[in-house]
Amino acid sequence: MTKKYLEFEILWTEQDESGEYSWKHATIIDQKMIEKFSNISSAMKLKKSNSTIPGMDYNVTIHTDKGQHQLTFSEVDLRLGGNKYFILEGNVLINLIKRENLKWEPFF
Repeated sequence: MTKKYLEFEILWTEQDESGEYSWKHATIIDQKMIEKFSNISSAMKLKKSNSTIPGMDYNVTIHTDKGQHQLTFSEVDLRLGGNKYFILEGNVLINLIKRENLKWEPFF
């Protein structure tokens, strides 16, 4: 039996020119958009990394009918569970997040 995706929660960390951080939050519940995110992420080319800490520009909590999963990524790397990877050939997830008309709200 396959997992059913219920929602994706995205926390986006930005740093401005002065070095100050800000956080934005968006939740995706539309099933077509969730499918788009899950399909595009599964097609990404990755290479196993021994890096201790990946970039943390985006933190996605994936809610399914089987539980929660965490995905943390930046332009160049990604962490899923305890596994870390380099992203080869560009981060299509960030491109998709920037293209979609998500409703971003301040976080904190």
